[in-house]
Amino acid sequence: MGKWPYTLARWRNPALSRRLAALVPALRPEMVFFHSLHVATHCDVVAGCARVLRQQNAESLWMARWAAGRREPERSYARFQAARLRGVEARLCEAMDLVLAIQPDERDYLRALAPRARVEEVSVASDLGLLRPRPRTERAQVLVVGSFAWPERRGRGALRARRLAARAHALPGARLRLVGKQCPPRLASLALAVGAEVAGYVPSIATSWRAPT
Repeated sequence: MGKWPYTLARWRNPALSRRLAALVPALRPEMVFFHSLHVATHCDVVAGCARVLRQQNAESLWMARWAAGRREPERSYARFQAARLRGVEARLCEAMDLVLAIQPDERDYLRALAPRARVEEVSVASDLGLLRPRPRTERAQVLVVGSFAWPERRGRGALRARRLAARAHALPGARLRLVGKQCPPRLASLALAVGAEVAGYVPSIATSWRAPT
């Protein structure tokens, strides 16, 4: 109920604001890059340089869509937060010198939401040419890809490993591989117990996809 909607307030860090307020005048950067809306709430302490916001989602649009699939009273609360997000998202976008969206629909949404903001699209893309088709003579491979650093993902990763192991065993000779940094020992043990391979951090997903059998 304070200044920021819940999804932004939970990430607020006064120490970060103080650090930015001290660093920016000392370093005098030409640009400060805010990665996602939740860190853009610190933009008011950054002055004298270009401010760029990379939007990973149109947050208020995402929240409104999420609210539509909830039941009461969760739905009413989520709609309230979505309405608050619309106003804050518009204000933060217009405080930036440039806002980068990841797809055309979100670019158009943000332009309508914050008409005084400069919003451009820089898509998230992969070079699909690196993912060559695997010859039929090679073993089938199932990849579980992600960072396991967050506690929430560790539990989900364990559940996903169990489910994918069952599916992988339905393919004769298939190999299940967990690819991603900071795989916790418990999840690694579980993966090994079901016959999976724990690759850990890899410099290139494409390389892991093409890994020899």
